[in-house]
Amino acid sequence: MLKLKNNLNFSLYLLLIFLLIGCRPYSPYKEDKPELFTVAIHSLLGTRGHTPEYHGYVPVDIKVLEEDSYGRVLFAYCEDQIGTITSLLIVQKFDDDYSYFYPDNNFISKNASHLYYYDPTVYNNSNPLRYAIDIFTDEDIILLKQLNDWEKPIDESKCIKTEITRQKEVPEIFKKKKDKEKTFKILCKIIQKEFCCECNASIYRNEIYLCSDDYGRVLYYVYGVHIETKNRCIYPNSITDFNMVVILNPNGSYNNFSIMKLENMYNYQNDLVTFKESNNWNIDLGWIMRRKYKEEDLIKIREHFYKLIIETAIEYKLQSFLNEPVKKIPFISNNTKRKGIEWFAIEGMYGGFAYYFKRREVRPVLVVSSWVRTIQGSGKRYEITTYGCKLVEEGFV
Repeated sequence: MLKLKNNLNFSLYLLLIFLLIGCRPYSPYKEDKPELFTVAIHSLLGTRGHTPEYHGYVPVDIKVLEEDSYGRVLFAYCEDQIGTITSLLIVQKFDDDYSYFYPDNNFISKNASHLYYYDPTVYNNSNPLRYAIDIFTDEDIILLKQLNDWEKPIDESKCIKTEITRQKEVPEIFKKKKDKEKTFKILCKIIQKEFCCECNASIYRNEIYLCSDDYGRVLYYVYGVHIETKNRCIYPNSITDFNMVVILNPNGSYNNFSIMKLENMYNYQNDLVTFKESNNWNIDLGWIMRRKYKEEDLIKIREHFYKLIIETAIEYKLQSFLNEPVKKIPFISNNTKRKGIEWFAIEGMYGGFAYYFKRREVRPVLVVSSWVRTIQGSGKRYEITTYGCKLVEEGFV
């Protein structure tokens, strides 16, 4: 219940900001810490890089807390004046042009709104980080420092670098606003249908860009809030229908594997790491299609494939094949297809094995399907890696 409440508060806060701002352009960051501002808007889901402007320009709140012997900076960041999303972040280094930081585990976030009494008449005089940093324990800060190599020599190989900016950019694939609207309108319908919502429900949808990788993929936070049916309004107690992260390819395409539901809006770092890895984040897929797998990995794939064929032959009592002194089993190599399918038939099976290397994988994954045409539902699909053979689907054909 607490997790649901946190997600609801987070999404409604973002929603209310959008409704109050409308479509007016917002002011870029004008203060003296753009190198820290840049790290925050490229690390934290849901950040826009500005506060609501219905009371005039109010800068996002950034407070430097500590610096280590190598120049790392621990700082606090908050965009709203009631501390709904309060974060501590670490930047490894920065120069005149770029900020350097570790991806994904360079921050911790908490909800500090319970510390404030919000009075719009003193909005411009509020200081959200005055109290919010107290919600982070010593243990929280120690762990954050450990994950970011505090007081160790800077290791640039572990960093990503981002050009210092004063406002959030628009990714290249959505320079035309209509392209973005079309993409996310369709995406919202898919999320409603596939991930937890009634497809016919009325949803207020919004999407907030986070970052891009070196090969043009973009990562967005997408959320939806249920619109009250009777008078088409949204209220503070309106239901948050979904909190999602989506990775889009450079051409705007995606699939169900490119969408992840967020279970906790304040603790998602490890989930985001796994999600990025499963979508080949920051990997040159063209290189993967051209690359050659290591021979020691291919040997393991061959062993697991050979074992699967023999076990299948035993299951269906294919004695003619089992009695062959030298079995003609396919030789898996770097020449095995990554586009299309190769086929291996066994006498008496009235079927056989279709196999191919799964595309866009850094390490080899051999997809194998087997079936016996005379036995309904005999179809089985496996994925073979260097670690073994895993049944992923059965009952077809």
